[in-house]
Amino acid sequence: MQNQMYKPLPKGSVVDLFESAAHQNPDGIALKFRSDSYSFRELDKIINKYANYLLTKGVQKGSIVGIILDRSPRL
Repeated sequence: MQNQMYKPLPKGSVVDLFESAAHQNPDGIALKFRSDSYSFRELDKIINKYANYLLTKGVQKGSIVGIILDRSPRL
């Protein structure tokens, strides 16, 4: 028996899926934790800020970077 909520994932990486969702619904909620929430637009801005910071430190596209964060939406 298959779960009624099951939907196959579209092709592409997690990054591709996020960017597609952000493009289709920029003001939609991308992240919700307790009373905090971020739209795709807000989260994309935060992600790009960190990505640009890593690029200035010499990290190249395709590099694997470990990140340790507290369990919180606050980045």
